[in-house]
Amino acid sequence: MRTDISSVSPHRQNLPRSNARTSIYPSIDPEPLHAARFYSGKVILVTGASRGVGRETALQYARAGASVAIVARSRKALNETRDLIVAAVPGADVLVLTADVCDVESVRSSVQDVLQHFGKMDILIANAGAITSFTPREYPLPFPSFVRIGTVHSFGLSAEQERS
Repeated sequence: MRTDISSVSPHRQNLPRSNARTSIYPSIDPEPLHAARFYSGKVILVTGASRGVGRETALQYARAGASVAIVARSRKALNETRDLIVAAVPGADVLVLTADVCDVESVRSSVQDVLQHFGKMDILIANAGAITSFTPREYPLPFPSFVRIGTVHSFGLSAEQERS
């Protein structure tokens, strides 16, 4: 099957067309996990779940039977993610948590809310990121900002889970 990339982006219109694969390799096909409800009884916390990869990750875990806690800064976008999950997986247990992963207290509160609601947390998907405005002189992201985002997000969530 041919993939038409011209509709994806105007600047790609002059690129050669490819015969891209549209099939899924058996080892990464999620359908068997969905059918078997492979993650039933598991609790997954997904940060950055208001859109993109985080939203899709939360949806796929829910399809495979997991209870999901979705975290991002925008309550409205998280509610859209929750509605998408519940429409695809009626009866899905979805906990919506508004938090900024750059804020230690916000991270602690989110983990505590997950543990209080579900009683445990089995898997953490640290997907949240930050987009900031900058001028070319400021690129790459100033090191203190980069370290704060990564440290609080990745290690803060894990450390808080271990403490509880």
